[in-house]
Amino acid sequence: MIDTTLAHYRVVAKLGEGGMGEVWRAEDTKLGRRVALKMLPAAFAEDPDRLARFEREARVLASLNHPNIAGIYGLEQDGDQRFLVMELAEGRTLEQRLADGALPLEDAVEIAIEIAEALEAAHERGIVHRDLKPANVVIDSRDQVKVLDFGLAKAVEGTNAEERADTDLSATELDQSPTLAMTESLLSPASGPAVTAVGMLLGTASYMSPEQARAKSVDRRADIWAFGCVFYEMLVGRKAFAGATLADVLGAITHREPDLDSLPPTTPFPIRRLLNLCFRKDPSRRLQSIGDARIALQDWQDDPQPSASVTDPTRRGPMGRRSWLPWAVSGALAVLIFAVLGMSSLRDEAREEPVRRFTEIIEYPTQFFPNVELSSDGAWLAVVFSSDGRSELVVRALNESRRRVVRDGSFLDAPYRPFFSPEADEIAFFSGNGVYRMPVRGGTPTAILQQNVFALGGHWGKSGRIVFAPDIGGRLATLNVADGTDETILSAPEGASRPWFSNPRWLPGEQSVVFSYRTGRDDDAWQIGATRLDEPEIVPITRGRRGLYLGTGHLAFLLEGQLHVVPFDPDAVTTTGPAVPMLLDLAADGVTVDEFSVADDGLLAYTTNTPRNAETQLQWIENGAATPLWTKEDNYGSPRLSPDGKSLLITKGGGTEWDLWRLDLENETESRLTFAEGEEYDGIWSPDGEKIAFLSSNFSDGSPMLSLYWMRSDGSGSPERLLDSDDLLFPMPTDWDPDGSRILVESGGDLYFLDLDADRRVSPFAASEDVSELEGAFSPNGRFIAYISDETGPPGIFIRTVDGPGKWQVESEWSGQPVWSPDGSSLYYRMRDGLFAVSIETSGPAPRWGPRRRISDAFTPGETRVVADGAAFRDFDVGAGGRILAVTPTAEPATARRLHFVSGFFQEVRAASP
Repeated sequence: MIDTTLAHYRVVAKLGEGGMGEVWRAEDTKLGRRVALKMLPAAFAEDPDRLARFEREARVLASLNHPNIAGIYGLEQDGDQRFLVMELAEGRTLEQRLADGALPLEDAVEIAIEIAEALEAAHERGIVHRDLKPANVVIDSRDQVKVLDFGLAKAVEGTNAEERADTDLSATELDQSPTLAMTESLLSPASGPAVTAVGMLLGTASYMSPEQARAKSVDRRADIWAFGCVFYEMLVGRKAFAGATLADVLGAITHREPDLDSLPPTTPFPIRRLLNLCFRKDPSRRLQSIGDARIALQDWQDDPQPSASVTDPTRRGPMGRRSWLPWAVSGALAVLIFAVLGMSSLRDEAREEPVRRFTEIIEYPTQFFPNVELSSDGAWLAVVFSSDGRSELVVRALNESRRRVVRDGSFLDAPYRPFFSPEADEIAFFSGNGVYRMPVRGGTPTAILQQNVFALGGHWGKSGRIVFAPDIGGRLATLNVADGTDETILSAPEGASRPWFSNPRWLPGEQSVVFSYRTGRDDDAWQIGATRLDEPEIVPITRGRRGLYLGTGHLAFLLEGQLHVVPFDPDAVTTTGPAVPMLLDLAADGVTVDEFSVADDGLLAYTTNTPRNAETQLQWIENGAATPLWTKEDNYGSPRLSPDGKSLLITKGGGTEWDLWRLDLENETESRLTFAEGEEYDGIWSPDGEKIAFLSSNFSDGSPMLSLYWMRSDGSGSPERLLDSDDLLFPMPTDWDPDGSRILVESGGDLYFLDLDADRRVSPFAASEDVSELEGAFSPNGRFIAYISDETGPPGIFIRTVDGPGKWQVESEWSGQPVWSPDGSSLYYRMRDGLFAVSIETSGPAPRWGPRRRISDAFTPGETRVVADGAAFRDFDVGAGGRILAVTPTAEPATARRLHFVSGFFQEVRAASP
């Protein structure tokens, strides 16, 4: 870099590195003056909005013209490099001078006056420094003070307050160069690119005002606090607020008073009084104008009294004994009263974390299930990511930057709903084949219970029992961690719609449980309830979901997308006051996930609503070219062409309301086929096109959960339930036998035949205990079934004979959605980088196929299904002549979610609901 010329500035030497980047000494070849060049991070050049805002701020800062302010000459660009041209302030920084020890009183006062004059000039222009510290004060060879980096903290500040984040840096590291601290992303899925979030700590830790430490808005009074910190350090020789870690420093700032007794014994009372006013934690009671500080210091300079201690009764002057005594007496009395009446509350407050907020932006490949779970000690965070049928359990120690994928899997092995052990040394989770525990830092899982429980939440108690809601919430039960035995506490009423119970949590003492339960068909018909183990009956508490008892004596819960708290007596299992809302717009994702978690120390983690995915469109794909079916966009999924090719059966809707529609492809008209509240989706045609079968959550006929229905394809008549029992959970139809006698059904990671005769007999086609078989499709001649399975690794395409032992693997790489062409000559399937097909012959005893060929890449890269409003669907079907009907997103789907943290949440709870 040395001897490089940027614009018309020749770089001479490196001066150092700051929070914004490197700083270089340079020569202005046009004006023949020495300047300092401060290089801006590449993020500025890559973010036009941020750069434009910075340029506006830089113009304001360049207007500052004061002998004690190092000026900004301009913002320049040379190629991709942008840099600030600044006045070169040569000399020793105040930080360097203080390395030798405290300053004499007279020197400290003189420097403080010049700093105050610089601040006063800036404040008059509406500019706040925000990062005043000894390292930003230079004293030149003429003993003139120059304050550096005026207002740059605001200039580089994120455009959104939610971009601020805490860091894992030590207090020492922060004091060296902290104006902009970059933090590694809290979490990013292993299957997607690692994305970092920019976190900003506006100001240096030891010089932050309490409002800055709490991430609140600041004004000129934050500079007055920092001025007091710098002045104190000049007099004492050490920082007013220090600590080994950032948390220690911020805790000192928000909870402790500076040690004014450490000032030299001869410090005059006016100086002590000035420092006391600068250090008021409440900005409204703090010194309101830095000009008043300058005047007080100049008054002392003009009439310096003997440097008597504040306790010296012989001291005279403007604040002599007569004026000092009332202050001392009233102050001592106040201290005494406070000590007698409020010492216990003071101790409690000192133990609690200050209220601070920070946000992490998480990139996720397709879906981030907000199973946000904190360990009880607040040291660990667990979340679950899901992409293309595969899930990852990600655990992060909050005092580390690295996150760990402790468990991943697809289909039956996919982890979900994690929760920590009471000691936070283990993590438990559910999967399709059991309940498991494993060390929190990773290792080999150990089965607690080896059977599919389809649980809607669990909580590991200190007694060694897990309370959970198995069988799609059909029961509330306990599970003994030691021997895997479970005992039912409550069962859902007969015929009740599932899920019924969800999100159970132990109450203190572990003799009672709080949980959510369903009171009606609608998604908002949920109630918080409790039960005692010795009296197992539901005690209603309040409307809402996901009750969580807090150590403040409150119950936190979700209601209409808001986090509420209500005073709660866990012994009487009853509320003791009104509920109050605390947070708005939390993620709302049905009953299958947790969107918030609170640790015992008052750390809150929660997610806000997921950005909606881009809407989808219907397209014909022929010879690799895509043309819209029509221009209408909606949330489409699971397209199925009718046997005659004239109609399309499609799922359409959003959220928890999905319906089946029939589209007339000749007339370009559409008609709705299903009207029940809830979800009707994944329809298939009968071979003659007269009927459709589909999965439905229509509970009006007493079905307790999603079940299989059929109806006439023209919409006449009413849907009829095909399965009389609940033996198959979520029985999704995948294809209809060409002879019309049976339907292939997918349930619980296996494939079954459902005979359509009077007995409606169910028999397994592929139901392996440790292997998943999904998405079955009959060959047009009815002799073979193509399906996907993970028996050899990633899900691949297999073919089996319908009534025989033959089995062949067609595709070993990650793939899905096998679809036969109507004439049976080709087998199509989706892979992560597009649509592919193989030519196939099925007339002989064994199928024979050719090499894979690419058909189209008009799909979302990296996925084998389309995502419509957060739901993953089949996204293509094949018509005559190999013509493809595809569902494709109109734009790249949103892949970011905000994960928020609030430390000291208990303080806010007590303030809102005493």
